[in-house]
Amino acid sequence: MGKQAGGAPGPFVMPPPRSYAYTPPVAEPGPVAPTPVITSPPEEVAPNYSTVSMDPDYEGEETGAVWGTKVQYLSEEQRKAFELSVDSDGKLRNASGELFDTQGAGTVTGKGKAIFVMSPDGKIYASLHQQAGIFHHSSFLSGAPVAAAGEVEVHNGVVKMVSNRSGHYMPDQSFTYQFIEQLWRRGVKGTENIHVVDFDH
Repeated sequence: MGKQAGGAPGPFVMPPPRSYAYTPPVAEPGPVAPTPVITSPPEEVAPNYSTVSMDPDYEGEETGAVWGTKVQYLSEEQRKAFELSVDSDGKLRNASGELFDTQGAGTVTGKGKAIFVMSPDGKIYASLHQQAGIFHHSSFLSGAPVAAAGEVEVHNGVVKMVSNRSGHYMPDQSFTYQFIEQLWRRGVKGTENIHVVDFDH
């Protein structure tokens, strides 16, 4: 049974971004060139997030051994259809380029949310539908470890809520914070306003 963390005061607040400054050498004679400042991590540096493994009780689910039905495990090519991107306005878009929106979505826990996972290198995958014994958090990366997993609520590309609710991975809240950090790294605006829900697994 999940519950919202009682000790967390309000929405998660992302720490201020680090700044990376480069000061060019001074040419003689002549004025000193201005110092460029980069206020976000270099894009070419891929994140290397901590991961959590799938609960071993679900091993073999893709063969029908767990649910009595075969859980779909996506190939690398298939999962591209579930990958989310961030546009120049800092909003989430689906693989078709449309604004991602969960208001008509549904998971096994209710409506208005999508299930998601984040890969160790920071790629985000989400599905507007979840079906017990058919499609789960484990489907995205074929049961491989994830850097975050849970449910997300998004309105017209704007992330409103994120939780760590996943029975397959049962991540603690630190993985939710990794997810929010990655949203910030990729240019999502308003990450400090995202409502974070923590579940006991």
